[in-house]
Amino acid sequence: MMLSKSLGNIKTLHDLRMEKVRLRYESMRAEDAMNDSLGAIGRMFTVFTFIQKTGRRLRFAYGIFSGLAGLASRFLYKKVKKEDDTRYTSIEED
Repeated sequence: MMLSKSLGNIKTLHDLRMEKVRLRYESMRAEDAMNDSLGAIGRMFTVFTFIQKTGRRLRFAYGIFSGLAGLASRFLYKKVKKEDDTRYTSIEED
């Protein structure tokens, strides 16, 4: 739609040249944006960032598993403590 609107405004050879310059400029802007995006993607997948992200994920998983293990051990400790709850009486209770 935008292209047909801009083509409708071309009346002279000068207008055609101006439109050609505008299209070249838009093309260069799009190419620069694409190169920036590709560069960002390339930086995102370097070996260092891969190791760094993997380390963060492992620490996160370790935190979750250690928290669950702590909860399970507390639950089991209370259960074992209830089973072993023997009352000691003194010898002098006669």
